[in-house]
Amino acid sequence: MTTTASAESWTDLNGTRTIEARMMGLWNDSVVLQLQDGRKVTVALNNLNAQSRIQAQKLSRDKVQTRNTLIGELKGQAAEAAAPAPTPLPTPSPAATYVPPASGGTCIAQLQWEADQTRAGHLLRASLDALPMSYRADVNNYVKAALSKSDPALNQTLASGLQKTGDMIVTRQRWLLSHPRLAALQPSAFDTVKGVLLNVGGLMRTGFDPKAFDLATMQSMPFDQWLGQRSDEIAPYLAALMNLPGFNFPTPSFEAVSEKDGVAVVKITYDGAGSNQSFTQVDGFWVPTSTATDWETNMAEENKKLAEMPNGGLVPEAAATIVAGMIGANLDPIMQAQNEKDFHAAMEPVFMQLSPLIAQLPTMLGAQGNRRGNDMMNMDMEMGMGMDDMGEEMEMEMEMEMQMNQDMGMNQ
Repeated sequence: MTTTASAESWTDLNGTRTIEARMMGLWNDSVVLQLQDGRKVTVALNNLNAQSRIQAQKLSRDKVQTRNTLIGELKGQAAEAAAPAPTPLPTPSPAATYVPPASGGTCIAQLQWEADQTRAGHLLRASLDALPMSYRADVNNYVKAALSKSDPALNQTLASGLQKTGDMIVTRQRWLLSHPRLAALQPSAFDTVKGVLLNVGGLMRTGFDPKAFDLATMQSMPFDQWLGQRSDEIAPYLAALMNLPGFNFPTPSFEAVSEKDGVAVVKITYDGAGSNQSFTQVDGFWVPTSTATDWETNMAEENKKLAEMPNGGLVPEAAATIVAGMIGANLDPIMQAQNEKDFHAAMEPVFMQLSPLIAQLPTMLGAQGNRRGNDMMNMDMEMGMGMDDMGEEMEMEMEMEMQMNQDMGMNQ
């Protein structure tokens, strides 16, 4: 399609005839022109005047440069499409700024504060900061003592393995999501699995930084300060997860039944199902009544168990070796894959083991969202405080084990 605007003027050697035509290219010593009516003609360069010959040479160089640029762009697009992950790696939007709790308020106000901070991705910080200051001091002291029972090498082995797993998910995300077992999912299920995988992968890649889990680093500051730093790092990923379509993380509602003399009863409702929970105010903060009743006794028991534990005995070496071996055996071949086909082949043994879970993952995620909502007052499992549902008995044994085992990347 030729227009006057895209045509050039071409003049013969004698300067007696000029035509308007669009140059198609140079062919040997001739210029190929497309006339206004669409016909193509070939004119020898020797039959054109000097200005037209110079014009032909310039246009030819421009066309070659444009062609090379387009070829480079196409090659770049092909290389990017075949890359294991987009460049740059996508990241979730920053989490909303954390808002510390205010002591001395109503029970409803504290519960709503924790719900809001949890939805914003600050679950770890909010869970610990919801405790009275004396309870936080107990937790800091317990973690300090537990760290002295830890083996630095085992701690690093487990943290590195978890980060490596997250790194594989994030840096190989295109190849991972194009695996036939995932690509075969229904679109809605695929979108849910994709969102969960990428955010969990990013959380592990960022949250389990081996430098942060170095025992010397952890021992250099109070646990709540260390946890706050970890919480800030992973908050964008947690916020994205909790607001992910299909994850089904419910928003609770609170209704005051009674509040008098430091004791409150609150009706907490999730997805239309409500139950009354009892809370007691301790040093300006509201905690489940059963927690307040048993805190000192349970803390004493757990500290006694910890004192009797041999140094380095917090995590059995055999357990750490097994975990590290499993991660290495599965991840090393996957990370060494140089193309999508080899990556899929390396992933197949893993998918063979996980295929039943993948098929049920969207449904499980919805159920997990409901369960997590009912545990909003719990200390997060990664943090390891493991407090039960609001108003239920706080099991200190689980809480302390999870505190070190999961948040610090350890397994009993």
